[in-house]
Amino acid sequence: MIALPLSAKLAGGAALVACLTLLTLWRVEADRADRLSVRLETARADLSQCRENGAKLETSLEAQNQAVQALRDEGAARVAETRETLSSRDIERAVAQARAQWLRDRPIQGADECSRVFDVIDAARGRE
Repeated sequence: MIALPLSAKLAGGAALVACLTLLTLWRVEADRADRLSVRLETARADLSQCRENGAKLETSLEAQNQAVQALRDEGAARVAETRETLSSRDIERAVAQARAQWLRDRPIQGADECSRVFDVIDAARGRE
């Protein structure tokens, strides 16, 4: 064996320690990089799922808004139809009330009870 000076031995030992330290640091950083890579892939998958869910929600929201608008339109149409029906019923009621008032106010014609009853029936039927 060759005898090396002390400084060479120390330098060799220091180089070995430095190499071992660098190797350990490299391995620690490689493990850290692997963990970060896994976390990054998980985050990318989560982001992709989030975007997909967001698109589905947007589609569902649009469909719901259209359904709500359709119900509003249908409700407005029903309200308008009901108002028209009520208006025509009000007219029919007014006509019927006027006819009833005319029948009450009209003098009953007839010589006897039977002819007076037929007079009222004929008037109610519109035959005078």
